[in-house]
Amino acid sequence: MKSQLALALSMLAAVSLACGGSSNVSGDPATRSRNALPSQDSVAIGSPKSTSGSLKNPNGGAQDSTVGDASVWAATTATLAFDVNGSVIWALSLVKAISDLPPTSCTDTGCVWGPGSSALDTANYKLTVNFDASTGVYTWALSGESKANPGSGFTAVLSGTAQPSAIPHRGTGHFTIDNDAARALNPNNTDIGRLEIDYDNTTAGAGSIDVSFLGVKDNDHPGQTLNILYAYEEQQGGGDLDVATHNTTSGDRLAIHSRWLATGSGRADVKVSIAGGAGSAYTATGSECWAAATFKVTYFATDDNAHLGADSGVETNCSFAAAAFSNTQAP
Repeated sequence: MKSQLALALSMLAAVSLACGGSSNVSGDPATRSRNALPSQDSVAIGSPKSTSGSLKNPNGGAQDSTVGDASVWAATTATLAFDVNGSVIWALSLVKAISDLPPTSCTDTGCVWGPGSSALDTANYKLTVNFDASTGVYTWALSGESKANPGSGFTAVLSGTAQPSAIPHRGTGHFTIDNDAARALNPNNTDIGRLEIDYDNTTAGAGSIDVSFLGVKDNDHPGQTLNILYAYEEQQGGGDLDVATHNTTSGDRLAIHSRWLATGSGRADVKVSIAGGAGSAYTATGSECWAAATFKVTYFATDDNAHLGADSGVETNCSFAAAAFSNTQAP
């Protein structure tokens, strides 16, 4: 995230230098372009929330699923949502900051901000938004061209399509965050892989977001990479988050399906598969439920009590009565 933030600040400074156009070019085409773009607020994965308690696990992430203790999987659900939201926020807040400036030029079918750069930038950057009147679809891209190879063409770092609704920043769409392209333009960026995001936020309170992280770093295992799939559905204050991970180096897999109500109470059903070697493969499942507010465990059960702890509580105390394990597998 540090390298992403540095890249974002660099891009914003670069394009800002080239966006000194008169405000009289920011009429209807610019307004329509701005309103079509997704916003960080409307494209974000939710998580169990409470105003009276923290999701921080006091036991440092160790397995602790005894009734009355802090819920590990409520905290994990919030962490997984934060991981996605952090990437989405830096991308879409950057796009907003640039598009809020007067565009360099506009036509009836789109606008351009930039290109431009600051003295220390390794690339020139520009934001383009184009509109296809026949389909109602906007195509947008934040692109860079290396200063070391002028004339080589602009490469998209952030790009997407949007079909807006009547409400600004809401509709359906897709966008890509290409860390590999960003790193090629700016060696200070150390992030790798691609993020692909599909969203439908047309109806407030009932949106959906699908995210794939492909070839990203496994921060818990240096030198290894992960593929991760997220599927999130907002449900009038509650939510449903299905996450599947695949360490493409070790072959290990984890699948978490978390559901929660507007009160914050919820349930997570988890499957883990460790590839191992020489017959040492390991699989296990577990379910944990938690209460609202301070997110204390109300129920825990697993098929591996020897390693994951004793069952605790009764399932009737769960906000969701039955287990619903994920059927998703990350590539």
